[in-house]
Amino acid sequence: MVLYPIRDSAELSVIEALKVGMVKEPVHLCLSWLRSNHWVVVPVESASHFDREQTERLSAGFAAVNCPTVFAIATEDIGHVSGPKQPGFPDTSGYSLDTSPQGLWEFSELCSHFNFVLIPADRSAAVLCTVNDYYLVAGPSAFVKPAVGGDIEAAWVQFREYAADPCWDGRLQACVVPRYDEFR
Repeated sequence: MVLYPIRDSAELSVIEALKVGMVKEPVHLCLSWLRSNHWVVVPVESASHFDREQTERLSAGFAAVNCPTVFAIATEDIGHVSGPKQPGFPDTSGYSLDTSPQGLWEFSELCSHFNFVLIPADRSAAVLCTVNDYYLVAGPSAFVKPAVGGDIEAAWVQFREYAADPCWDGRLQACVVPRYDEFR
């Protein structure tokens, strides 16, 4: 197993503090954090966090910045964590996981119904996983470029085309594209 649940309340408090100032819960990154750290952001189409190809790309991005593990931290109240575990759902609001394709896949399989952020302990990058059919890849270009397939501008073009689909009724174009456009 490459996905490790964190259940100790003191440890959960420590890792949940990693998202403070970085994440505007549940589905946005803080603009002031992005600006002050000179981060690049790319939104990526996704139906349930990551598919296999996306895990390969994200793993390559994490490898490029020497990040073998990250914390997965819920950005919303996942409700039942204090009650009985439901099969196929997270049983805690925090995990540690390997950034291997397998670790990212296991995370995606378990947590795809909830908003989570993946953050290294040093807060050097972030992947904000939303239930809104996209995720955000953010950090230095050395991380983002391989994490989105090698071409940041092409990844932005692809997301803009996705966001322009009439099925979104302008929602993604109205809130995601303009919010992060300056961080290309």
